[in-house]
Amino acid sequence: MPTLYLIFGHLLADFVLQPFQLVLWKFRSRQGIFFHSLVHLLIYLAVFLPYLPDITVILTLLAVAGAHFVIDSLKIDKEKTGRRYPVYFLLDQLIHLLTLVAGGLLILGVSPNAFFGRQLLAVYGNFYLIFGLIGLFFVTYAIEMFCYQFKRTATRNASFKPDYGAMLNRAIIFLVPYGVFLVFGAYRVAAWV
Repeated sequence: MPTLYLIFGHLLADFVLQPFQLVLWKFRSRQGIFFHSLVHLLIYLAVFLPYLPDITVILTLLAVAGAHFVIDSLKIDKEKTGRRYPVYFLLDQLIHLLTLVAGGLLILGVSPNAFFGRQLLAVYGNFYLIFGLIGLFFVTYAIEMFCYQFKRTATRNASFKPDYGAMLNRAIIFLVPYGVFLVFGAYRVAAWV
């Protein structure tokens, strides 16, 4: 589950909470990349609040946010000299994913703080909830950003303007089958696990 929560935090900070102005700031200055990485760290800390103040969790989240700074710096440097934006985007996200998996493995043995109570921890530990949120952010914001990379290839100074209608369509296409799965199939999958 920690890896899923890191992926959730990454999607939230990398897509939902990264306006186009921040993207431009990242290209102008390392301060923009640092600020973006700080947003990641704050989101990770919020997501892992039930695990705090465990030092393993804190150090892992700092390392993941630091790795995010390095990865984004390298990607931006490469984008300034090349025009294969979709490839750079996919490689960037793949390397981030590997970092998130490694971070999740480091946190795997840590137990949440009992201070939050059984009911809150039961919701927090709900695989279907976090998987649904990850899927929703992926089909809306991540795919929209990937489509933008192709626009950048055609028009170098293209600005990012989300197509909320397309995002809504993809959300519905994801949520309807996912809802059907939750209603009719989740209990069968849970029985296998």
